[in-house]
Amino acid sequence: MRARTVLVSALQPTPIDRILRLRLLPMSPVIDFEELRTSPTTLRMEGHAYGAGVSFFLIEYPPGRGNSLHRHPYAEVFIVQEGEALFTVGDSEVPGRAGSVVVVPAGDAHRFQATGDGTLRITCIHAAGEMQTEWL
Repeated sequence: MRARTVLVSALQPTPIDRILRLRLLPMSPVIDFEELRTSPTTLRMEGHAYGAGVSFFLIEYPPGRGNSLHRHPYAEVFIVQEGEALFTVGDSEVPGRAGSVVVVPAGDAHRFQATGDGTLRITCIHAAGEMQTEWL
């Protein structure tokens, strides 16, 4: 297993001279996107499988495509990287364009749909190591 230096501590430090001790820890896994692909338009990473407390989707939708109304017992953060989307959050409709972030509070019903003329590229971050979705 490969290791990297990550922790530095000092023994009896002085202003001029410090003795550093290094601790070696294993490197984090690197995951190939194709291991996460669930469809031609979607990648899904469940954090618990990798020891992480967050999960995410990477999505590329053509105009008009979207998901169904649903909710989670945790917050979800959407990062719009390219294109445009219309988000439904509770009773509100919220437009999201490239360069914007939409935060949906825990328990709020929500969905999004790609709008505009181009592909929607969006990252959907789930504040949980294991996704829990209630479809409405």
